[in-house]
Amino acid sequence: MKSFFLAVALLSSPLAQAAPMTLEQAVAQNIQGLVDDTVNEGGQSAYVIYNRSQPAVSCKSGPSKRSPSETWAFCKIDFKVKDESGAKTIRECGLLYSFNPQNIEATLRRGQDKFFDTCLENLSESID
Repeated sequence: MKSFFLAVALLSSPLAQAAPMTLEQAVAQNIQGLVDDTVNEGGQSAYVIYNRSQPAVSCKSGPSKRSPSETWAFCKIDFKVKDESGAKTIRECGLLYSFNPQNIEATLRRGQDKFFDTCLENLSESID
């Protein structure tokens, strides 16, 4: 019984709770979900590249002119793309996101659709 209460106490402690996602992690998770629902439904697949546990995502961010609690970020994401024949290549997408720095994970929103459309087209193009 003691071990049960100890396990519950450890799991509910602040140390056991996951650290908040970084902007790069949130962007990688968001775009991978979109790619899984589009590009990866066909014969070709694309996955965000990870180096150790960090996604290959780099973002430059700045404050919004509309809202002081909103920040915009332009992020470059590297993908490993593989086609049906097994050919592989690496492709990069540039995407625009907005978010509140106080709670990135809950507030991350995709920006201009044209960047996402271009990205999905790029990831879907055949490998030469």
